Amino acid sequence: MNYKGYIARVLYDGEEKVLRGRVAGIDDVVTFEATSVDELEREFHVSVEEYLAFCAEQRLDPQEPRPNPSRMVDSERLAS
Repeated sequence: MNYKGYIARVLYDGEEKVLRGRVAGIDDVVTFEATSVDELEREFHVSVEEYLAFCAEQRLDPQEPRPNPSRMVDSERLAS
C-alpha cells in the first residue's frame, strides 16, 4: 500500500488473526493494525495523517521515505 509517498509493510499474525502494518523506509515508528484489508488501508491512512500532524505540532520535518524500501509479506504466516 502506498499513501502520500509512504509505503506500508504488512504481516499477518495468525494467532491473533490480525494484520499488522508499519510504514517502511523511515526510522520513525508508525504502526497500525486491522482485521480486514479495507480496515487495514483505512488505518494506514489514519496513521500517516497522525504522523504528519504530530510532526507539524512538534515543528519537526516528517521523514521522507527512502527510495524502494523493502516490502515484505510473511508468506508462511499468510498460509496459516
